[in-house]
Amino acid sequence: MPIIGLTKTGEARLPTIGRIRKGGAKVQKVNRKGETYEVMGPDLDYFRFVTDDASLAKLWGSTYGATPREVNILFPYPTVEECFDYWRESYSAGSLLHRCDGVTSTLWLDPQTNQYRTDPIPCSGYYHAEHKKDGCKPVGRLTVLVREFSRLAHVTVETHSLNDIKQIVENLEALFSVRRNLRGIPCV
Repeated sequence: MPIIGLTKTGEARLPTIGRIRKGGAKVQKVNRKGETYEVMGPDLDYFRFVTDDASLAKLWGSTYGATPREVNILFPYPTVEECFDYWRESYSAGSLLHRCDGVTSTLWLDPQTNQYRTDPIPCSGYYHAEHKKDGCKPVGRLTVLVREFSRLAHVTVETHSLNDIKQIVENLEALFSVRRNLRGIPCV
């Protein structure tokens, strides 16, 4: 019998083999006090592939070159919600503090138990322009198969732009409306 809560979650997911990013790699900065910290690199006008698999990195380079502006993809799952995950999230020292829709946190780290909880609570970190509060930020994760990889494993395309998230949702919904299933639709 499987371990309760560990298997049979009802959600079959392919393994992740890399990430496609539109921003530059993190760069080191030094503040006025001489302390070193990392910041995200500038937006690029091409896609950058990040993986731990040297053979995939080589295949990416030989297929797309150093500065690809287009990538051939397929969607591995039937619905918009399965292919594109988008939330507001807050992190501290690399750990997720909470995930929310902008009003309600649906996943959050309980400071008393240091365990994640899923009971909904009001979001405490949403960015309000009038308060200048720097809190949870948008993140979208599009799950795709890169056609040239010929593997049943997905790549995550990550964005932190609200405009990108809105555009991706609208495009996926338009594709979904055509045949009611995104799985296998070839796109660039």
